[in-house]
Amino acid sequence: MKNREEPFALRINIFSDSKDDSAVMRWVNAWKDRWQQAELSTSMKHYANCRISIAYRVVSRENDAEQFKRLLKQTEMDIMFFSDFVDLKGSRFEPVIGELYIGNDYRRFPVLEKACCKKSGGGQDYKRERILSNQRFQLGSAYAEVMARLNNRHANSQERHVVISYSDFHPWVKIVNEAHAHSSWVVCIDPSVDEQLLLMGNNKGQVKREIVGFGSGVGAHGENNFTVSTEHFSMLDISKKISSYTAALFAPIEKEKTDAIAESLGRETLHIAGLSVVKATGPIKFVREFIANALVRKLLPRESGVFCDEIFSLDAFIHWFDDPYNNRRPDLLRIKSSIVNGYFNIEAQLVECKLAQQSEGYLQEAREQIENGLKQLVWKFKPRLGEGPIGIYDPPNQRYWWMQLHRLIASKGETNMAQYNDTLLALERLSEGCFNISWQAAIAAIWTDLDSDECASRADWEYSYEGQSLDVCVVQIGKEFLQKACLEKQSGEIFVSEKRIKFEFTPPAEIPGNDADCEGIAVKIALVGEPDQDNFSPVISSGDDKEMVVEPENEKPKIPERIMLGRAINTNRDIYWEFGHKDLPNRHLLIFGASGTGKTYTVQSIIFELAKCKQNSLIVDYTNGFITNQLEMIVKEALKPKQHIVRREPLPINPFRQQCDVIEDFELPEDPATTAQRVSGVFSEIYQLGDQQKSALYTAIRDGVNESGDKFNMAALMQRLDVISDSGGPIAASAASVMTKIQPFVDTKPFGMEDPQSWERIFSDDNSRCHIIQLAGFMKEFARLITEFALIDLYRYYRAQGDKNRPKVVVLDEIQNLDHRLESPLGQFLTEGRKFGISLVLATQTLSNLGKDERDRLFQASHKLFFKPADTEIRSYAGILADATGEKSDEWVTRLASLKRGECYSLGFALNDRSGTLEPNKWFKIKINDIENRVES
Repeated sequence: MKNREEPFALRINIFSDSKDDSAVMRWVNAWKDRWQQAELSTSMKHYANCRISIAYRVVSRENDAEQFKRLLKQTEMDIMFFSDFVDLKGSRFEPVIGELYIGNDYRRFPVLEKACCKKSGGGQDYKRERILSNQRFQLGSAYAEVMARLNNRHANSQERHVVISYSDFHPWVKIVNEAHAHSSWVVCIDPSVDEQLLLMGNNKGQVKREIVGFGSGVGAHGENNFTVSTEHFSMLDISKKISSYTAALFAPIEKEKTDAIAESLGRETLHIAGLSVVKATGPIKFVREFIANALVRKLLPRESGVFCDEIFSLDAFIHWFDDPYNNRRPDLLRIKSSIVNGYFNIEAQLVECKLAQQSEGYLQEAREQIENGLKQLVWKFKPRLGEGPIGIYDPPNQRYWWMQLHRLIASKGETNMAQYNDTLLALERLSEGCFNISWQAAIAAIWTDLDSDECASRADWEYSYEGQSLDVCVVQIGKEFLQKACLEKQSGEIFVSEKRIKFEFTPPAEIPGNDADCEGIAVKIALVGEPDQDNFSPVISSGDDKEMVVEPENEKPKIPERIMLGRAINTNRDIYWEFGHKDLPNRHLLIFGASGTGKTYTVQSIIFELAKCKQNSLIVDYTNGFITNQLEMIVKEALKPKQHIVRREPLPINPFRQQCDVIEDFELPEDPATTAQRVSGVFSEIYQLGDQQKSALYTAIRDGVNESGDKFNMAALMQRLDVISDSGGPIAASAASVMTKIQPFVDTKPFGMEDPQSWERIFSDDNSRCHIIQLAGFMKEFARLITEFALIDLYRYYRAQGDKNRPKVVVLDEIQNLDHRLESPLGQFLTEGRKFGISLVLATQTLSNLGKDERDRLFQASHKLFFKPADTEIRSYAGILADATGEKSDEWVTRLASLKRGECYSLGFALNDRSGTLEPNKWFKIKINDIENRVES
């Protein structure tokens, strides 16, 4: 495209089952930014020839996704992407019988879900599983054991459990079929997707589909698989090319024979994972590569009776190599794995293929590729070894590579119900480096000028690694052998030497100097009291007979004990948010539901109840949902809410103030670089700044704070950006584009003179029990910026001054529009808020734009209310409730759909009046009490 001068058009259709457009707008802003940068950069002038148009379609998956399928039928596309689309349907506890060694001697990076292999039979063809639990987290594992035993009190005390989630591809089959029918190429990126799912229709004769690309272990943490598939591309095109090539190679030869050779080679490539079939339609060198790879697959037939025997094209795994764009890597990796005595034995074989005229130069090049592959991969895929300090003889991200190997084997392996538990145990051990692996390597050279039907292999040279060595075999193949292998099934040997590089993991009992902790962390669970009593509690032991006992805190009298929510329908039981109970993990309440279902009224009811207990509330209103004329009359009269209209009264905060941590009564202020990183991060999240733009903004803030300290402000920021822009340096153009973006926001002057005590005055005001930061009149982006900076300042203040026994209630509506990253103020409030007394009341219509870790943080809220959701969200919310309650998702779909305005399902901790303890995940269908009925007599 860079050399193309004539205009061209790019049309993008975005389909989503959510009405929330924030994620889409991030993409749109990124594209807009790219085109703006192109105007200032000669190296990107080719963008001027492109006309881009974007359409956003909200689709429904109701009625078997008929609307979505109808849209796909009406839209012809070149390529369609499905990303993170297969829904999780539920989870369960699965016992693992056998030793799991979880030592303290390897780095914790990364924390990942783990794929589980396909189960054959029993209607499991479309089902895929993931292992959610991680045995390295002692507390999390102990909690899982407690929950497993609560779920099944007859569980074997010697068993450990893993938490397994399962997904079902079946609801997507017809949608994916329509996508293939109306798109040239379909790309699926999801942890649960594999080739077998996409080819299921072929086996049933429904479709004729080709997988032209596959890879695993991709994504920020190696969590995804990807497939590239099509029904509009035929292997016939490649067969014709191969037939034409072999006709020239073996001339004179009958066309029937060349077609048979092409068909035979084409069949073999279906069993090489990740091989880019499309490349073979290109220049002749890719056709030769295709033929060579296919012949190697013929010479290495799949072995039956093993867990996995697959050949992978390393072109699909370039992220394994230090320089992915350097072609000095082998072509193929064969992985043959079997389970022996509960552990994986893995045979790894690297093969470099050449199809050309005889030349020592080709063999030397192949030798470099093989040695480079061994040098990089043997080191990365070593198992757990007992000797030596970590990070010296192993990669610092060793567990990342174990997980890459785990996903590769799990995605290609298959088990049955009888062997399922043994397989699960072996996979868990594999993820912790408990496996054995051996390495071999070979070069397969097919010489087109060698008139021979021989396949002659020899051990050509020795490769050494850490005191071990293997023989690299070189097999030289005549062109006549290629013909006989395809037409007469002639076989040949590639690996003629048994000399290998081997690594065996060190069993726990054999690790030197580790006798005292040979089993890692043993977590023991005991139930205090009789199993049939309501008042039992788990006691967790670390394996050294020292029990961890958590003493109850003394309740502070000023904390409201409980907040009335409503009355259970059919039972008339009063349902409460147990706000002040000492065992409540946090004081966060999450409210789900579509617009008009009663969320805002519920928020007013809650702050009314809090005010009765002399507990103030702060509402940050960037949605205009809490302007005075929207509030209930009784709330206005009783709480006397005070509106802080920012357009009229700028917020008394300074976004550039250097925050302080207070440790042992000592204040430790952050440095200018940290301040600059934080503030530039907020702007970048809202405006989707590019790397160069963020760098220019970061530099201006850092230098300004360093020079002016807390006197630095927005006007001074613009002056510094102007100076950078005029300097003509490498980021001058980026500084200018940043100014263009943020100038309108700065012109609104949303921040005034700083008042460090303004937050405390809000929460200690006896006259107005509710204060509202009112952002009416601001554009959506501006309101988000002000909200983020206000939350950062609030977090800064109460991190230093807060007290868990003096709660501060903060209300935020439409939270799907805010920054949910862990380092964001909302992320910090959710994870650490209780320590500083922060209590959040959060409301949202959708969660579809949030990542899994962001949703998980939200779900940490101790209490949740589910009002009737939008049609596009109902299955998502039903899944959440099904996971929490153990009931079927379809039943929750029916329940949620039947809710009336003001009705909701309450899910959270409920007080057992008999024992005085809190019981988790109790759910009730309730009607929110009218505010008029809440007035004290």
